[in-house]
Amino acid sequence: MTTAARPEAAGTTAFSGPSSGPFSGPSSAPVAADATAAMVAAIDAGGRAFGLLGPDDPLPVGSGIATLRRRRRRTADDPLGTLTLVDRDGVLAWEQGAPSGGERRLGARAAGGATTVTQYRFRKVAADDLGARLVALDALLSPAPGLRRLDPGSWTWEATGTVPQDGRALLLLPGTFGTVAGAFGDLVAREAGRALLGRALAAYPEGILAYEHATLSVSPLLNAIDLQRLWAGSACAVDVVAHGRGALVARWWLEGLRPPPPPGVEPPRALLAGAPLAGTSLATPARLVAAMSLLTSYGRALGAVHGSVPMPLAVVPAVLLQLVASVAPLGAATPGSEVVAAMIPGLAAQSAARRNAELARLRAETGAVLPAYHLVRSTFESDEAPWRFWRRFHAGATGMDRVFDGGSDLVVDAASMTALGEGQLAGARALDLGANARVHHASYFADAEVLAFVERALELAR
Repeated sequence: MTTAARPEAAGTTAFSGPSSGPFSGPSSAPVAADATAAMVAAIDAGGRAFGLLGPDDPLPVGSGIATLRRRRRRTADDPLGTLTLVDRDGVLAWEQGAPSGGERRLGARAAGGATTVTQYRFRKVAADDLGARLVALDALLSPAPGLRRLDPGSWTWEATGTVPQDGRALLLLPGTFGTVAGAFGDLVAREAGRALLGRALAAYPEGILAYEHATLSVSPLLNAIDLQRLWAGSACAVDVVAHGRGALVARWWLEGLRPPPPPGVEPPRALLAGAPLAGTSLATPARLVAAMSLLTSYGRALGAVHGSVPMPLAVVPAVLLQLVASVAPLGAATPGSEVVAAMIPGLAAQSAARRNAELARLRAETGAVLPAYHLVRSTFESDEAPWRFWRRFHAGATGMDRVFDGGSDLVVDAASMTALGEGQLAGARALDLGANARVHHASYFADAEVLAFVERALELAR
C-alpha cells in the first residue's frame, strides 16, 4: 500500500504502540512526529491485511470494477466500497464514499471546511464472511490469547496452561480489543504500579494471573464460558480486577458460571474500572459511524501524547466500517447498518440500546450472593490540545456526531460504570472521579487515586 500521497512526516521511528494503556498492541507501521501522519501510517499498515487500498493502489485484478464503472451501473451494484477520513475542525471523522463536496484530492478542503486526510477503497465483503473477518481482526489484536502469569522478576506476562487448584489468586481481565500487557501496562511500567503488584503478590500466594481473549468475534458471555472451562474443578479463591468490557466477562463468570463460595466463606472481591455495566453508547448501532470517528480521534490524541499511535484505535474503526459499509449504507438512521452492527457480537453485547437482552439478563436481580464489587468511574473533560475533540461527541453536539448523551471516559458512559442493577452503587465501594482532565479510558491504572482505591478494595496490607 502506497503512502506517497499521505500527510508529510518530519521523521519516523519504529511503531510499537504506547508502552502502556489498554489500546497498545503490535504493528509494523511507521510513526511520525505529526500525529495525523502517524495515524494514517498505522491504518495503512494494519488495514493492508484486510484489503484496504490506498488512493494510489491498483484495483484488484479481475474484479470487473473498471467495466462496471464504464457502464455506469448503480452504486449498490458496485463491488468496490470507499471510506474517506476527513479532519473537521480538529476532529477526525469517517465518511462513506468520496469526501463531502466531491473533492477527492488528499489534503484538499472539502465541503464545510473539512480537510481530506486519506481515502481507502476495498472490495466489499460478503455478509457470510463477516464472522471470519472479525475472527481475523481479533487475531491481529490478540495474537496469542489465553492465560498469563505475572513474572515478578521481569515484570512480564508469561503464558501458562494451568490454574492453581487451591489457595488464593488475583485475576486481571482486559477490555475491548485490549491485551493483558496493554490494559495493565501502567501497573508494570510505573513504580507506583509495581509497588501495588508487589503487595498483591504477598496477599495472593498463588500469584497474579490474567486472561487474554477475543473481544469482537464473541460476546463476553462466551469469554466467561471459556474462562470457566479453564478453572473447572479448581478450589482456588479468585479475586478479580477488570477493565472496560472485561467487567462483563467477570460478572458472567463470577455470578453465572463459577460455583458460589461455600457457607462461611467470603465472596470474591472484584474491582471494575471503566465498566459498561449498563452498556456503552459507543456500541449503539445507530451511533456506530460517529463512535468510530471518536475512536480514531482518540487514537490520534494518544499518539500526540505518547509519541506513538495505538494500533487498535487505528485499525479497528477502519475495518469495522469497511465490514458494515460492505453490506449496507452507513448512517445513523439506516436499518441495514444497524442489522450489520448487531452482527458484531463483541459490540452488540455492550450496546446501550434498550433491548439489549444479554445485558438485561446480566443485570436482573437474582437473589444470589454477589461478589464484593468495587467500581471506578471517570468523566473525562479537557479543552487542552489534543483533547478538544471530546466535545464533538457529547451532549450539546450538533448533527450526527453525538455519541454520548452525558459524560464519559471517551469509551463508556459515566453513569453506566456504577450501574450494577437498576440502581447505582455508591459509598465506599464506588470511586467517582467526577469531571476531570486526567483519567480517560486508557489511563485508569496510571492514576494515584485509582491505585489507592484498588489497594483498599483488595485489602492489600502495606
